[in-house]
Amino acid sequence: MSTQKNSYTITRDEAAEKLGISTRTLDRYVKRGKIKNRTDGRNVFFDPKEVSEFAKVLAEKLKKAEKQKPKAAKVNAEKATAEPVNQVENRPEEKIYEKLYHEAAVELKGKQEKLEAASFRVGQLEAQLKNSVPLLEWKQKEEILQQENHTLKGNLNTEKLKARVFIGLAMGLAAAAVALGIMSSQL
Repeated sequence: MSTQKNSYTITRDEAAEKLGISTRTLDRYVKRGKIKNRTDGRNVFFDPKEVSEFAKVLAEKLKKAEKQKPKAAKVNAEKATAEPVNQVENRPEEKIYEKLYHEAAVELKGKQEKLEAASFRVGQLEAQLKNSVPLLEWKQKEEILQQENHTLKGNLNTEKLKARVFIGLAMGLAAAAVALGIMSSQL
């Protein structure tokens, strides 16, 4: 069993990169049970064999999706790629748009990575939250305990008062008995 655990050597980011998907998409596949992972508390690891097998499955899905595309879409895609590159280079405004596009793509990728990291952290916090006591429930229990504590202190004070009265009466009776004893000895 320990050899099985040691076979999980690919990190979450590496597995997503090998599969050509985002880490968030990889998390969804894990959640659906399509691919298994192991954690050592904070880090998530995948088995290289499972990753390569799952990559084949994803490639098959992609091939099927390509086959199911309408032919018109394929023809339009071919026409779009058939345009000579020289025409793009001849127009200066195209270069500007291309530069803006690449800058936006880089910025989008950075934000996507931050979003994926934040999403993963939210998932971790949700898991911790499931195992914690809700604050409202804790406050209600705390209030009940404080009321019980107050009641017990009141009962203790009442018992102390009763004990003092009893001791006072006992001392009074003892004094009366002594006084009666003295009186009876004088008679």
